[in-house]
Formats: sequence, structure tokens, C-alpha cells
Amino acid sequence: MNFIYIFLVCILVSFFIGISMHAKPWVSFLGGLVGGVGYLVYLICPSPRAGYLLSALVLTLLSEILARLCKMPSNNFLVLGIYPLVPGTALYQTMAYAVQGDYLKALEKGGEALVCIVLMTVSIALVPTVFRIVLGERKKRSRRRLQMNED
Repeated sequence: MNFIYIFLVCILVSFFIGISMHAKPWVSFLGGLVGGVGYLVYLICPSPRAGYLLSALVLTLLSEILARLCKMPSNNFLVLGIYPLVPGTALYQTMAYAVQGDYLKALEKGGEALVCIVLMTVSIALVPTVFRIVLGERKKRSRRRLQMNED
């Protein structure tokens, strides 16, 4: 598997989705980089479920870091970066099996897609929470220092 080719395709896909959503070009490019790195993490992981969990963690962490550096909301980078990870094939196969009347396979593929989506959701919710806790503690310490210096 050619990881460089896949990385570049992920960057381009996310970039052009950002452009179509009227995002600034540099935000689209950074979102594409985030998406490419997230998808590479997914490919490196041994199982798809671990891949979705870890790649969404990395993706969200990079989005939070870029948000702090660029002084923008992290959703700008996260929404663009998540596109390569969406389990579209499993969702498509779920619908195809349901239309064909093979409901057991549809449930199997739908459950698989749902598990992947839940794993990504947990990752996306976990990282900002940890960031807020850590940054909240840092702000409290800096306030205490300021109060001690004023006294």
C-alpha cells in the first residue's frame, strides 16, 4: 500500500471539501493535513475498531492544537479532517442489503458501521474535555500567581 499516495489523496479530498464549504484555503489545507494524518493512523492500526478510535483521537488532538495555534474553533479543522474516516462503505452496503431484502446482512453491516461511528464519537468528545480540564487548571494556577504577586 502506498501511504504517500493515500495521504495526498486524503489531503486533496478534505481540501476541496473545505473549498466547497467556503472555508479559507489555508484552513482547508490544514484540515486536509489533519485528515491525512488521521487516515494514516487508521491504516497503521491492526484492527478497524482500534483504527477508528485511535485515528479519531489523533484527529481531534491535532484539531485542538491547530485551533489554539490559529485562534480558531477546532471544528473548522475537525469537520474537514473527519471526511476520510467516515465509514461510507459500510453504510452503503447496509442500504444495499436492506433494499435487496437481505435484512440479516443489513443489520450486520449497520451494526458494524454504528460501532465505528460510536468509537469516533467517543474519541471526539474525550479530547476537548481533557483539553478544557488541563487548560482550566493552568488558568487557575496563573490566577493564583497573579493574586500572590498583587499581595
